[in-house]
Amino acid sequence: MALLNKLLGRDEKEENLKKEIHSLELRKASVFSTIDGEISRLQNEKQNVLLTAGTTAYETWCKDQTQANLIEYWNKIQELEQAISEQEAKKEEMGNRYDEEIRLISNSLNPVTISAPISNIPVSGASQCPSCGTLISAEDVFCQSCGTKLK
Repeated sequence: MALLNKLLGRDEKEENLKKEIHSLELRKASVFSTIDGEISRLQNEKQNVLLTAGTTAYETWCKDQTQANLIEYWNKIQELEQAISEQEAKKEEMGNRYDEEIRLISNSLNPVTISAPISNIPVSGASQCPSCGTLISAEDVFCQSCGTKLK
């Protein structure tokens, strides 16, 4: 059966699809790493702004016994929180895109073995399933491998 699959080009096709899936998974990991780095940078910047705001408020109180004007810090913190939310949403969207593309490619992978013994497949009238490429007989109504309706 392996020879028949090789003759039909299934081994090569399956290997190419697996390589494409692996490539997508690597790209997804790279994109996630970049986005995670940006989220981390934004969170660190937010922590620095919070620390600076707290230091400014404390120093102002110590000098003048008055409250410091911290509106610029609060605005910056809100901007950073918005940017963090946008990056997290981008990560989720990109993850969904990659997952969908991987799912579509995975669904196109078909079993490399023929589900019925070769002796049961009639030689005359045999053809391939249009969806998955499995050998089918002229009498088949559904593909035995992927379930595609044939007639």
